[in-house]
Amino acid sequence: MAGIDFYIYVVISLLGVAYPLLLQVIARLDEKYSSDHIVELFDQEWQGKAFKYTLISSLFFIGIWTLKLQPLIQIKGINYFINNSATILIIINTIALVVIFFLYVDKILVYYTPAKFILYLRTKHNSNPKDLRFFQALSDILHLSIKSQNATISFTLSEFFTSEFKQQNEISEINPVVYPDLYYDVVNKSIESLAILRDKRDVFLERVFGGSQLLLGNLTGHGISETTYRWMWRNLRVICQYRKEDMIIFHWENAHNFPRNILPQIQRDVDYSLTPLQVLNQPEIDARLKERSKFIEFHFALGGLLMYSEMYKCLNRIFNHTTNLPPRYYLLPETMDEIFNFYIDLIDPYERKYPWISHEYPFPDQNGLWANSTIKKWLSSYMALLFLRQYTLHPYLITMRPLEYPTLPGTQGKIKQWIERLDYFHELVQGHLKNEDLLKALNYDFLTQEWCEENGKTRSEE
Repeated sequence: MAGIDFYIYVVISLLGVAYPLLLQVIARLDEKYSSDHIVELFDQEWQGKAFKYTLISSLFFIGIWTLKLQPLIQIKGINYFINNSATILIIINTIALVVIFFLYVDKILVYYTPAKFILYLRTKHNSNPKDLRFFQALSDILHLSIKSQNATISFTLSEFFTSEFKQQNEISEINPVVYPDLYYDVVNKSIESLAILRDKRDVFLERVFGGSQLLLGNLTGHGISETTYRWMWRNLRVICQYRKEDMIIFHWENAHNFPRNILPQIQRDVDYSLTPLQVLNQPEIDARLKERSKFIEFHFALGGLLMYSEMYKCLNRIFNHTTNLPPRYYLLPETMDEIFNFYIDLIDPYERKYPWISHEYPFPDQNGLWANSTIKKWLSSYMALLFLRQYTLHPYLITMRPLEYPTLPGTQGKIKQWIERLDYFHELVQGHLKNEDLLKALNYDFLTQEWCEENGKTRSEE
């Protein structure tokens, strides 16, 4: 069959020229994205595999053709095809090879064009959401775009991840929702990438990722899972290590109204026909109180972390953040009862609630035997600071009594425990009153003995 040389030259050209160039381009893919996951995805594309196999089969058929073997059988009517089978296979295989080559080149162009590649990965992920390989690739592109400060790509991907977190929350049949580990990981790594930036900040991304918007923004009234709490603490710890005050504030802004809007108190459903009266929804009320208490406890621990990190200006900002008139501070105590009940439980050596607090709220550079006592010290220090804050509150309702003495426990044994532990609390308060940097940052330097006497407030002598 005439013209077979043309097809052989095509195969040789693809093998000798095009294939080595393609290998060079593919080798630079890792350099472009700095991601092993993206390289693995590319290696799994069918176009690349098909090109290699078709190229090998083309060489095999050329080898068969050069041997000029005689046909093993003859069948009347198709002898022409049998006699020229090697040539026909070369032609068909070469045409397929050229077609697959162009498809392969087109796939390479998709991988090298970020806008097309992101769209391609999103389409793949949406077609099979359980296959998280494409989600992982998108997260790697996001981290690269943050480091290179490519705002267009970062914004596009932030919208994608926002929708993904929302969708996970909506389809979850288990409440509180537990996201896949990769979802938590993309938030954590994005925060670290943003925290490293020095010259130019991306406030939008700091609010989305650093402000816990993805983890808190789409939750319903079913509380927060323990897994989400652990990852959220990791994020805040990274932020404090890099001293990114604004991201702490973004988180506080998202969390501020959470107890009111997402975890509101449940009204009692009382059956008045029974004697004594019976609350029909008591289990739901108890569960909600537990969820609210955990959320407040988490942010008490955050306050202790800020004290440990000496981020006093940040403390001043969270103490003054409110979205209500008259002002309400849902993450801060309103009464002395809230302060002292938490403090006593925290430092009580027989209390089972916080025996290994270092596992739940680990602090930077704190580990080993003394980690628990150190963390409890800084949380206690924060409670002492909240005690001083009570002096700055201005009651706007007759029921508000920020300086009213806490309710004492009902047994003599408990009262004795309180008395024994108040000496340490007193030391912490006095330490704050001597800390000029802290008082100045919080604008609490007016808390002098003279001010207390003039305003009828009680202030312990040093």
